[in-house]
Amino acid sequence: MALLFAIIVILVTTAMSLPPVIRIGAIFTEDQKDSPSELAFKYAIYKINKDKTLLANTTLVYDIQYVPKDDSFRTSKKACKQLSRSVQGIFGPSDPLLGAHIQSICEALDVPHLEARVDFEPTFKEFSINLYPSQDHLNKAFKDLMSFLNWTRVAIIYEEDYGLFKLQDLVKSPPSARTEMYIRQAGPGSYRQVLREVRHKEIYKLIVDTDPAHMQQFFRAILQLQMNDYRYHYMFTTFDIETFDLEDFKYNSVNMTAFRLVDLEEPKVAEVLRQMERFQPIGHAILNKTGVIQNQL
Repeated sequence: MALLFAIIVILVTTAMSLPPVIRIGAIFTEDQKDSPSELAFKYAIYKINKDKTLLANTTLVYDIQYVPKDDSFRTSKKACKQLSRSVQGIFGPSDPLLGAHIQSICEALDVPHLEARVDFEPTFKEFSINLYPSQDHLNKAFKDLMSFLNWTRVAIIYEEDYGLFKLQDLVKSPPSARTEMYIRQAGPGSYRQVLREVRHKEIYKLIVDTDPAHMQQFFRAILQLQMNDYRYHYMFTTFDIETFDLEDFKYNSVNMTAFRLVDLEEPKVAEVLRQMERFQPIGHAILNKTGVIQNQL
């Protein structure tokens, strides 16, 4: 719903007299093709067009482009191609580096930009709305939880190079002066090695910032090293933890914590999810078996 209303706000506030057709651009990385994010975007366009009380005499059409990950040059060219086709706003991409390039182009050309990504420069943007929570707020939430749980020895495991940048506030100013931090970068090929080092140092509290696509490999490494008893507490930075299969951890008392963006018990949220699930032929693909949309960030 945040995506839906943000698009509406952009359109209504940037046009005095609306044309019969408004083109909205969207940029997704190639690995996001037919992903929940893309399908949710299509659903938002469909929902607005169906509700004639919003844009009675105007129809929205989308222009979706796919770009290689980490290729800012090609992404910029795709955005310029969309602008040449008179798109009135651009959604995405969610990649932190690519998103910054598109945001800069939209800012320079006064084009409304809607995004949901980690922003390394959280300053005011005149033409951009970012739906992703502020990293400052997230770090404060991590600190508050660490203080509440009285964590004094913590391992931070991050995967992407920008992962440490996201969590640097935790490192520079931990919740307590006596908090010890052990920081390591790890990927699928080194999960077991790094976790083994953490176990050897007898550190039982871990903050994990890993690619959600590799989460099952991380879980497997935990099980293989038997780091899944009551002493261990994992705090995951992903908002998608409940979308993964956690059956193997259900009966061994290991602690796992993560934040999520929406309250599934909120009636309005539940109703929107039900409507999205009924959206054919792609509704079933927007939601996973847990009944929520995967964040994918």
